[in-house]
Amino acid sequence: MLTRGQRDGSTVLPVLVVFSVGLLATSALFDAAGLASGQSAWTAVALRDREAGLAGGVAVGILALAAVAGTLPGSGERRLALGWVAAQWGVIGLLVEGLALRGSGQEAGPGACRVALSTGGLALAVLAAWLSSVLDERLRGAQGRTARTKPSARW
Repeated sequence: MLTRGQRDGSTVLPVLVVFSVGLLATSALFDAAGLASGQSAWTAVALRDREAGLAGGVAVGILALAAVAGTLPGSGERRLALGWVAAQWGVIGLLVEGLALRGSGQEAGPGACRVALSTGGLALAVLAAWLSSVLDERLRGAQGRTARTKPSARW
């Protein structure tokens, strides 16, 4: 059962999850550095990291929805998948809110609210990544650990 994007038999999802979490982490750090130093260069870098993290987060969110479709209703895997979807789309919501607070004009430095949104989004993204790994482990266990599928050339 294919519940994640695949290329040549290996899942794309772990790369996207780590990509998004890493960008959110650096965004939170750059926002904190901008708040502490008052320099707008940190804020500009944090904005670009947040935008790229949002793009990766949306891709992971779509794959999370596909994972829900690939689980049985009422199963433990379905509950895990729904929790993962909720956490992942919560991260996306916090990222969008942080970008909306920034507005079209660049301010001199990040507000404490934006730093809090970045940090909260990062914490929620780590939770979503953990839920993803638990779900992946359960689905692999359900398929049998020794059974390997032939790599597919399709996405």
